Amino acid sequence: MKYQMPKPLLLSILLIFSISLTSFLPQQQIERMSMQVVSKSLKKGQSVTTEAMVYYTSEDGGHMTTKTLKPFLSYMMINSKGELKIYDPKANTILIKPNSGISSQSSFMYFILNGHAGDMGLKSAGFSISDTRFENGMVITTWLPPSVLVGTMGKAELVHENYLPVYMAYFDSKNEPLLKVYYSNYTKVKDLSFPQSVTEFRFTSPIDSTIEKKGYSNIKTNEAVEDSQLNFKIPSNARSLQQ
Repeated sequence: MKYQMPKPLLLSILLIFSISLTSFLPQQQIERMSMQVVSKSLKKGQSVTTEAMVYYTSEDGGHMTTKTLKPFLSYMMINSKGELKIYDPKANTILIKPNSGISSQSSFMYFILNGHAGDMGLKSAGFSISDTRFENGMVITTWLPPSVLVGTMGKAELVHENYLPVYMAYFDSKNEPLLKVYYSNYTKVKDLSFPQSVTEFRFTSPIDSTIEKKGYSNIKTNEAVEDSQLNFKIPSNARSLQQ
């Protein structure tokens, strides 16, 4: 049975995979990047597929535009200050959140372009390494959360193989999993390694979870990125929605 997901929830999922915490070290300067994203989510036997294009530029501290193609057309823009804009072309409406709590500098494209390798954004989030061990050629690190998360989050675990992240997980204070992410199918984009397949398991309860598989393709950089989409402007006559 196909599940028709409400727009607000679908935009939340799109935001999640747009800001997935991944970081890979570039050797050549990349100032712009775009890619196609197909996300397939499964929960309680119901599925939804989202297709989008994501555009990122490092200018002005970082700016990201996500153009949803399916199941409906929409635009989502976020800058380094956390200002979020969501535009619905069909209704010609715009929703603005001046302080969304999320910025373009927490996106995986930001980590790629700025060379934050090895910690998957954990260090900038306030986590600290508590243990490192080696198993079957893999490096496994355990990270403790910052004081503001103690009591709700117990630890994070990160696994690297051949210097590339292949697994990441968050656990609550009772050591129950909150999120598990697997990275695979790496490809070269200039000199950086990029995972074209990401599978997430989000545990909403001890007996329930959501599985989401994301595929990244058609990756372009610098001059190959479309200016018209990267610099998309919301029409001045768009009707503002109050939240």
